[in-house]
Amino acid sequence: MPSRLLALALLLALHAAPAPAAEDAPGADGPGDKDRTQLDYAVRAVGGYFDGMGVRTDSGGLAIVELDLTPKLPLGDWELDFPLRLDHRQTFGADLNETVAGAEIDAMRKSGHMHYGPIGGLTYTYRAGWPDLYQRNNVTGELSATDRFTHLDAYAGWQHRYKLGAKRNLRWKVRYVQQSYTHDPGFDEADPSPSHLVPRDNRQLKFDSSYRTVGKVVAYGVKLDGYYRWDTVYTAREAGTGRATTDLLRTWGIEPAAEIELRLGAVKVSAEYAWLKQVDAITGYYSYTGHHPTAKLELDLSKPLSLTARADAWLVTYGPDSKTNTEDGKRLESTKYALKGGARYALTDAFSLLADVEWTKRDTNYPDYTPPGAVIAWDYTNVLATAGVEWKP
Repeated sequence: MPSRLLALALLLALHAAPAPAAEDAPGADGPGDKDRTQLDYAVRAVGGYFDGMGVRTDSGGLAIVELDLTPKLPLGDWELDFPLRLDHRQTFGADLNETVAGAEIDAMRKSGHMHYGPIGGLTYTYRAGWPDLYQRNNVTGELSATDRFTHLDAYAGWQHRYKLGAKRNLRWKVRYVQQSYTHDPGFDEADPSPSHLVPRDNRQLKFDSSYRTVGKVVAYGVKLDGYYRWDTVYTAREAGTGRATTDLLRTWGIEPAAEIELRLGAVKVSAEYAWLKQVDAITGYYSYTGHHPTAKLELDLSKPLSLTARADAWLVTYGPDSKTNTEDGKRLESTKYALKGGARYALTDAFSLLADVEWTKRDTNYPDYTPPGAVIAWDYTNVLATAGVEWKP
């Protein structure tokens, strides 16, 4: 099935488009500042190499095809966008193939300085036959294959945007999100041993808000995001010991952030700082605070060539009720660093060559997990390098 989907993606290469990733940057114009078309589409096809995927130690080659198509329907004061997505990742040397299909609706009504309307979507992530780090074949001793990492994500909500003046925007949106994972009859989701280490069904309420203003040289923005999450199968953990309780886990968190961007001709430099806070409303076991600084650099060296670089750090310290039997006997903590670099060379207005590299390193004093016959280390280093083409008229 994955090979057929990959072939289908290649045949549809002339009918697709990536989502606008730059919209959340403080220097980005609001949607009302851009020309709207009836159809956005593009395709991105890359190949490369990966070493590690989270705590997984697999490595090998991979090919990725990403297709997106966004029909747009203006109806008087309303504009309806229908983003469609079909992505596929094929791995070579590892059984970590992934296919993602999604459909959304973005309805926006323009009334004076206000833009508002409902949003919603469905995304299905298909991960068939992934090796299960927490299950082994009793006969061969090899990791069992599972479909339980396959999941369906659904959301519905409302968005509101205010144009406060030239290049000044205030935005907020609220969403109800539901994640449902495929059930594996061989894996006991209620087993307190590994269940806290794996994805599971949950529901969330999310709130995102931002204010940004843009000048010729300086742009800045502030954000405030928050969430409330309740798990539907996973129970909370006792403070200190981490043993399972009989109450389902409930957590909430906030993330205020501030960002500034300098525009110096062909160079854009930005820095952002976010403060992280999560509260385990049941026992405090999963409560933490942290810091998330980010630095970004964009270079337009010539008309066809552009370079980007980004550095992130997540520095998280858990509360006094978190796990006590850590590797060093100190309070539980986790640090993660990520570096990303990219190059794009436009052969035409629509067709570009691109290359990207990512490096991620995570360190924690959380003890390694040792199920029978295996060791899962929470300290890891991942590398991903890809190169390919993008068609975006």
